[in-house]
Amino acid sequence: MSLISTSILSDQSLCHPTWLQLETTDTTTEILVLEQLETLLTEISNRAQQQKVTQISLLYPVEWKTLEEQLLKKKWHKGLVELQKELVLPLKNRSLNQSIKTHPLPFASLREILKEQATYHATAYPDYYASAQTIDWHRYAADIDADSTLPTTIQASWVENNKVLGTLIGASDTTTAHIYEFVVAKAARGKGVGTLLLESFLQQVPARGAKKTLVETWWNQPSLSLYLRHGFTVKKQECYLHL
Repeated sequence: MSLISTSILSDQSLCHPTWLQLETTDTTTEILVLEQLETLLTEISNRAQQQKVTQISLLYPVEWKTLEEQLLKKKWHKGLVELQKELVLPLKNRSLNQSIKTHPLPFASLREILKEQATYHATAYPDYYASAQTIDWHRYAADIDADSTLPTTIQASWVENNKVLGTLIGASDTTTAHIYEFVVAKAARGKGVGTLLLESFLQQVPARGAKKTLVETWWNQPSLSLYLRHGFTVKKQECYLHL
């Protein structure tokens, strides 16, 4: 399986089931992967059974449409896409709307909006995400609060009447920034809140020294077009299979 790297991933808060993550190791070998696809899928299935995982996902270059077609024929499903934005010049700074808070907020302030997101994910993608009822919210809260104290954390939140209606949480070191959570409450959508939050985040990245920003989002979500409008490009596509 030298054409594909494998790893077992788990989420301590159980937002996702434990899964077998696969990723192509060479972006020039689609033909080789296709030639060995049946053997690779058999080996992958056997390993999944040995590791007692219920989900497999494969991340591959977005240009590999033939591989994607073959996986979809085998009842795999399109999942997340991985996007990247190269930092050429800092964005022109806008005067931040007073509703945007750029200091990290505690989980207690984010609980309602994160639960709304979890409920939506479980409804829209039931074989990918755990239901909101099964999430270990105490552990999830501890992770959010611990991350909020780290100097690498970047956060932007939209607050109206002391209620968080949107938040974007990420982190950055001196090379790469990552976006981990990005959610706008249903009541605040269509008002440009997502655009302002993303721009606020991107404006904070240059000071960290990062040269690029990475994010994952679903291939069929409105957030994809938002990222594309802000200079992100799709690098990889995920397909997944629920066993």
